[in-house]
Amino acid sequence: MEAVDSAIARLGTQRSELIALLQAIQAEYRYLPPEALVYLSQRTGIPEADITGVATFYGQFRLRPAGRHTVKVCVGTACHVKGAELTYEAFQRELGIAPGDDTDSAREFTVEKVACLGCCMLAVAVQSGQTIYANVTPSKVKAVIRDIRASADVTDGGVKGLRGQGVKGGGADSEAHPLTPEPLNPLTPPPPSPPPPARWGAAARL
Repeated sequence: MEAVDSAIARLGTQRSELIALLQAIQAEYRYLPPEALVYLSQRTGIPEADITGVATFYGQFRLRPAGRHTVKVCVGTACHVKGAELTYEAFQRELGIAPGDDTDSAREFTVEKVACLGCCMLAVAVQSGQTIYANVTPSKVKAVIRDIRASADVTDGGVKGLRGQGVKGGGADSEAHPLTPEPLNPLTPPPPSPPPPARWGAAARL
């Protein structure tokens, strides 16, 4: 249990550090192994029931093994209207993930729904690592999976979309277009505010 010992060495054994300890353990294993929670209880003196209660209360923690890549499909309002559920189902179908599960049998991919990625203009938005994939329709899911696999050992980031017809309409040839960085348009600065109205009274000039 080197991961637990390392986390305790950095964070201590206080109950107030429990969430941080669990985050450190999950960062190492990609989930919280039962034996790690038992060992954590023994090292810190925090009851197992309390540790399990925290681990099951917060959605950030996993009690089942996760895949090497985590794919987050936004199902917020804008993405839902654009068909996020169909995109999510396409990921599960392409990866052979069994109904009711979120990870493929090879533990290569974990596919999760998230409430919002803050990218409403890119609906349906999908995130893997530090990369956001824009306008992901079911027909583009295969290309996204290929790109994630190809970028597995590369420090990536930014926003990606399928250039060409696939970006907007998800045409039949959308998968023929490689995924390339799709920069966001810079925000237009707001117009200057009008001057405040003059105050009527002794200080106002007529």
